[in-house]
Amino acid sequence: EAMRAGGGVALADRRWRFRTWTRCFVGSEAVDWLVRHKHAETREEAVDMGNLLFLAGLLHHVAGDHFFKDAHLFYRFTADTHRAD
Repeated sequence: EAMRAGGGVALADRRWRFRTWTRCFVGSEAVDWLVRHKHAETREEAVDMGNLLFLAGLLHHVAGDHFFKDAHLFYRFTADTHRAD
């Protein structure tokens, strides 16, 4: 919930390859947030945490192509999916 709340990861409409993905966040920015807010000590630990959230079904890659990665890939919280594309 802290990641979705005000002051959490930046949710925005993002464009890639002529498609707009609504209410999503960038994986590397989520890793930054987890480390900055002391939820993880290292970037690797933050990726592990992101993958736990992924496996729990709390977030997903917008196109369903990737697990959680420390990269410029778009992810969405599952709770926000019904509001998106």
